[in-house]
Amino acid sequence: MIPELYIVLFLGNIQLSNRANVQLYCFLFMCMVIVWEFYNYLLGLRIL
Repeated sequence: MIPELYIVLFLGNIQLSNRANVQLYCFLFMCMVIVWEFYNYLLGLRIL
């Protein structure tokens, strides 16, 4: 994915003191990774 997005999420997790916010960031991060992988999978099917 976009390297800048990884960095922003990583720094955001460090700066957040609330544990619930960290869990929310991790959840959103995993969702974005899953969506990105699924998108690449669909692109692969379309190319083949």
